Amino acid sequence: MANTEGGSLVLGIAETKGAFRLDGLSAEQAERYLRDIWNTVRNRGKVSVDLLSSDDVKVVSMGTASLVVIRVPRATRTQRPVYLKPSPS
Repeated sequence: MANTEGGSLVLGIAETKGAFRLDGLSAEQAERYLRDIWNTVRNRGKVSVDLLSSDDVKVVSMGTASLVVIRVPRATRTQRPVYLKPSPS
């Protein structure tokens, strides 16, 4: 996704047969996901370039449930391609 037009990821939504429903995350789950996301994107052994800023990752409360919403920005020409390790090999 980061290699093309970017996009959004929403954690806490379930899809069944093309229909979406609020599955929700507990506050503890949302915090754990946030910690894992930031630890992963900042680790050059895991991702070749960190494209995210603090404005790109949000926890949205939906009553008693939470969603983690991540806006993945489009990688610039000099940042592409983005690898899930330091290099493609």
